[in-house]
Amino acid sequence: MSQLAMDRLRTIGKLCLCALPGLAKGGPLFRLRFSVFGESPGQADDYMKINSVEAFLVSCPLPEPLVLSFYGGVRTVLKRDAMFICVTADNRLQGFAPGPAHERAEREIREIISPFLEGRDPSAWTSFDFKGDLELTKTYRAVEIAVMDLVARFEGCPLSEIAGGAKRDRIKLYGSAGMYMEPERFAEEAAAIAGM
Repeated sequence: MSQLAMDRLRTIGKLCLCALPGLAKGGPLFRLRFSVFGESPGQADDYMKINSVEAFLVSCPLPEPLVLSFYGGVRTVLKRDAMFICVTADNRLQGFAPGPAHERAEREIREIISPFLEGRDPSAWTSFDFKGDLELTKTYRAVEIAVMDLVARFEGCPLSEIAGGAKRDRIKLYGSAGMYMEPERFAEEAAAIAGM
C-alpha cells in the first residue's frame, strides 16, 4: 500500500474518531467534503479498469476495558474496530469507503468481491450483476460505495452526483452501538486525537 493511501486511511480514522463526541450528544450536523483526499487527476480519454479491491481491518484498543450491562448479561469492551475499503484502478486512482468491521467481510472482499470487480470499468457500476446472500450483498454494497468514490474522483465531481445528485447540503448523523462512555470522556478522547 502506498504512503499516500496510508495517510488517507489515517485521515479517515481521525475523522471517524473525532465525530464520536458529537454523536454521543445527539448527532450535530456535519459537512463532509470528499476533497479531503486531494484533487482529482481529471478526466482521461480512455476508461479505467479496476485493478484491486482491498479491505483493511483496523482495531484500536481502549485505554482500559469497559464492563457494561447489556441485555442478557454483562459485556467487556476491549477495543474499537473499523474497516476501510480501497478500490484501485489501473491509472492508480483510488476510491475509499467504510465497511463492516469483521473478518468474514474482509475474506468475502478478498476471495469473492475483488475477483468479481477486477478488470471491470468502474463507471459501469450500475450494470454489475452481483449476486450473493444477504450478508455478502451488504459487504458488496460497502465496496460499491468505494467504486462510486473512485468514479467521482475520476470525474472530478462530488460522490453525490454519481449517486444521482445532491438532495441537501447538510445531514444529521446518527450513531448506534459503541457509544459506551459519558460525553465528557468522548470530548477528552477527541481532544487527544486532535493533538496527534
